[in-house]
Amino acid sequence: MSMENQPNYAASGTQSITFNRKLPWVDLLTLNDAITNVKASTYHNNMFGFARSSGFSKLFNYLGVGETDPSKTLANLRISAFPFYAYQKIYNDYFRNSQWEVNKPWTYNCDFWNGEDSTPVASSKDLFDTNPNDSVFELRYANWNKDLYMGAMPNTQFGDVAAIGLDFNASAMKIGVSGDAQQVTTVQQEINNKENGYLFATGTDSFGRISNAAKINGSELSAQVSGQLDAKFSVLQLRAVECLQKWKEIAQANGQNYASQVKAHFGVSPNPITSHRSTRVCGFDGSIDISAVENTNLSSDEAIIRGKGIGGYRVNKPETFKTTEHGVLMCIYHAVPLLDYAPTGPDLQFMATVDGDSWPVPEMDSIGFEELPSYPLLNTNDVQPIKEPKPFGYVPRYISWKTSVDVVRGAFIDTLKSWTAPIGQDYLKVYFDNNNVPGGAHFGFYTWFKVNPSVVNPIFGVAVMPVFSRMSRMIFMASSSGVMR
Repeated sequence: MSMENQPNYAASGTQSITFNRKLPWVDLLTLNDAITNVKASTYHNNMFGFARSSGFSKLFNYLGVGETDPSKTLANLRISAFPFYAYQKIYNDYFRNSQWEVNKPWTYNCDFWNGEDSTPVASSKDLFDTNPNDSVFELRYANWNKDLYMGAMPNTQFGDVAAIGLDFNASAMKIGVSGDAQQVTTVQQEINNKENGYLFATGTDSFGRISNAAKINGSELSAQVSGQLDAKFSVLQLRAVECLQKWKEIAQANGQNYASQVKAHFGVSPNPITSHRSTRVCGFDGSIDISAVENTNLSSDEAIIRGKGIGGYRVNKPETFKTTEHGVLMCIYHAVPLLDYAPTGPDLQFMATVDGDSWPVPEMDSIGFEELPSYPLLNTNDVQPIKEPKPFGYVPRYISWKTSVDVVRGAFIDTLKSWTAPIGQDYLKVYFDNNNVPGGAHFGFYTWFKVNPSVVNPIFGVAVMPVFSRMSRMIFMASSSGVMR
């Protein structure tokens, strides 16, 4: 290879990096060890209570690995690690909720590997003990479509709130201390630095060298500040801080990657390769509507009502793709149900019209985000109790006046529940009972935005298995520069 003789990277200030002909690999025994070790790990179940080992096996099957059990294989073969990295790379680029979920390059990149005779893919039990939902072998979940509860932001802006720094002039201020001092202990030696618990006085009206300190215990003293405090800032500082706060809010409201940030701030889309992202080739999407009603009972007057799935199909961005570099071409399929809710709390609009100060004021509409409480969706102790219910996150002000959600009411909650698949009490109970979130499951965590396939159990005759795949059909080109450097 030409890169062996013409390297493009430096190993130090005086040497070039060395290459060999080996590419990232993993053997079948390592894959089997991953299944065994994750079963024995602390987090043997994923965020929805499904066995992670089942997800590993399903991903191996989709990628075409074949049998991994050493007792059933003829040889411990070495296979390319690129398909595993490509799958994780596509997830991190296009299916990760970047505003809530941190990018994990170690699941799709092995820059640390220098071609030695060992696999760069980790499969130890320690890895799974410390990473409850992430590894190179993880079967991934898609995000819910954004709405009121699924579109909240983790913060009001990117980083801290913009603020103006002020310089104070306190030279004209005086502080007077009055009250009854008890158990006074005088320290005779000079003390140049204030110590915790000490009261200092010089016996004069001016500030000077501190000496003859007195330690006051059990005293009730009060201090009175007099004089003038001079502080000011310029209008240019105010304008600069307003612009900085606007930049922070725009940065928070968009994807947390280079391409999304450039698009949000500059209005242009950079090349996916230069932004270290895999290339989306094209996609196919469709919908399945369960709405047709059939009466198949011809022997009596009683109607038998059945639902019939009717599917639609649409090609999204068809194009002829021509690649100019090596890579992995991969098709990702997922299915996302339309969002319905069966809330156990009052409508958010009811909570927003109790206090007169909460009614919309046009001048206050664009001054930042506010918290979205969780009580409108969850206000029952039938679900695992939460000591301090956390909000969903932050949303634009007066959100209850601008949008709402689709809800399920009446018989569709109980006797006709086989016709709906809402996020309700049963779904939330599964979420809080099985979610392996550090510190306990709550809404303000990225796992809340992932689709749990068990939500569709009521409308199907067979319960969703933990290895059900949820990723509309899209074709990606994960190039060598996007997956491996």
